[in-house]
Amino acid sequence: MSNNLNSNLFFKFQRDFSYEDRKQECTSVMLKHPFKIPVICELHPKDINYADHPPLGKCKYLVSESLTIAQFTQVIRNKIKLAPNIAIFILINGQMPNSSQTMNTLYYRYKNTDGFLYVMYCFENVFG
Repeated sequence: MSNNLNSNLFFKFQRDFSYEDRKQECTSVMLKHPFKIPVICELHPKDINYADHPPLGKCKYLVSESLTIAQFTQVIRNKIKLAPNIAIFILINGQMPNSSQTMNTLYYRYKNTDGFLYVMYCFENVFG
């Protein structure tokens, strides 16, 4: 079932592109890649001024249905090249999903009406 609660988070991607453009892009991508999940991944607003990491280069990802949140977190971690003492957390709809959940499960539970799964990431210094 589609869930539109993510639209209240006002992702930058949602501000930059109209609903119609986002919906059309997602539909087109899903027709070309029917077994992939379209994900928008952005930094949580509380971490906007986090200076200890380079920004994530892009916000749009097309991931395997079978990818777990733990694996997706590692993908994001590798792209940012985080120091080992910084933990990264993934939030969907303001909640931290179980690390063993697949992107497919989360997609069908939390996808936005435009077709994208909106995900935020945030950081925590774990060793002091």
